[in-house]
Formats: sequence, structure tokens, C-alpha cells
Amino acid sequence: MFSILLLAAVAITVSWFACAVRDGFRDRSYAVPASAICFAFSVDVSVAAGSYDRWFPSVPMWVLGSVFVIPDVLLICQVLAYGPKDFPRITPKAFRWMFLIAMALGAGAAPVLSRSLHDTHGVYAAVAAILVVSVCYPVMLYNRGSVQGQSVTVASLWLLLTVIAPNTFFLAPPEFRLTDRWLLGYMGAVSTILASSYLIAVILLRAGKIQFRGRVHACTAKPSGSAPQGPLSM
Repeated sequence: MFSILLLAAVAITVSWFACAVRDGFRDRSYAVPASAICFAFSVDVSVAAGSYDRWFPSVPMWVLGSVFVIPDVLLICQVLAYGPKDFPRITPKAFRWMFLIAMALGAGAAPVLSRSLHDTHGVYAAVAAILVVSVCYPVMLYNRGSVQGQSVTVASLWLLLTVIAPNTFFLAPPEFRLTDRWLLGYMGAVSTILASSYLIAVILLRAGKIQFRGRVHACTAKPSGSAPQGPLSM
């Protein structure tokens, strides 16, 4: 049962990646919060580097990690290409350097977290990455004031992932040597609540039922040469 659920979680993750990348290029925007990518990329690179024991007995971790790292690179390219327009108060060059520095500083986050929790399979880091993205998604939606780069499909897949992945690891066999399964359950529950709120907000925004008063709608066309106004963040 554990292997089946874990395979389902991986399949959902790949589907979410594909839809997020598609939405980002379609709307010429980054589809995943830039700050969340920094931590998620650290986790995926650690998996690809073989830093953890295998999740599936017959699948090398570098193969599994590569499935995640490739779309990560595309998401990073979206941030570098489309991110500067959301931050008019700094130059595009400064934004890109700030993002790359954040990526470098966050590179060691997953290995340090795993070592601190004696996590040989990277489970805590993977669930923590889900929590970070779940926290950042509603913040990005509010700051943009629009669903640019986002969709109900992506939000639904993300909610499904927050339900399945943490609970799957909660049921992990003894060889995973997880010392605090309740921590996984807590992070999973918080992620699901935030992901549910995010999905509801995306649906209501697309239906025109709600709007963020005073927020800038990034998808609104602006005259040439004019700069967006209002606070925007990663």
C-alpha cells in the first residue's frame, strides 16, 4: 500500500509540475512562488544527488530526483525571465542577482534539515517543501491580486498532493526510521488547510466572486512605458 500511495504522490507531483510550467509560460509569469522554489530546489537536488536512501527499491534516487529537477529548472527560468516585472522598485539585474543569491543560500537547507532530524530518506525535507509552497501560494495570489500564472487545475493538483504525500510518509515502513511521525502529520494538516484556502480563492477569483481591494492586477494591460504600482512580493 505504501509503495502504491508513494507512486501516486510522485505522479501527482509530476502532473502539478507540468501544469504549473505550462501556466507560467502561457501567462508569461512565474507559476510557483519564487521564495518557495529556493527550498524545493534544495530538496530535489539533494534527491538527485543521491543524498538519501531509496524510496523505491528498484529506482535509483538520481532517477527520481531528475524527474523533479528538470521542471524545477524551468520554473527558475520563469522567475528569472518574468519576475522583474513584478518588482518595479528594483532593476531587473538586481532582482535576478537577489534571486540567485537566495537560491545559493537555500541550497543547504534540505541537507541540514535532514541531518538535524537524522532523516536518511529526506522525508521531513520533502514534506517541509510542501508546507513552504502551501504557505507561499496564498501570499503570491494576494500580492498579485490576480490569477496570472495560476489555474484551478494547478491549485487542485497541489491540494491533492498535500493530502496524499504527507499521509503516505506517515505510513512509511520501519526502514525509513522516522522518529517523529506526528511532525509529518502536523505539517501535512497545515499544508492541506492552506492549499484548500488557496484553491477556494482561485476559484472565486476566476468566477469574479471576490477581488483584492487596492491590489494591482498584473494581467491588466498597461500603456507602454508605464510601471506597475503597488507592493508586490515573491
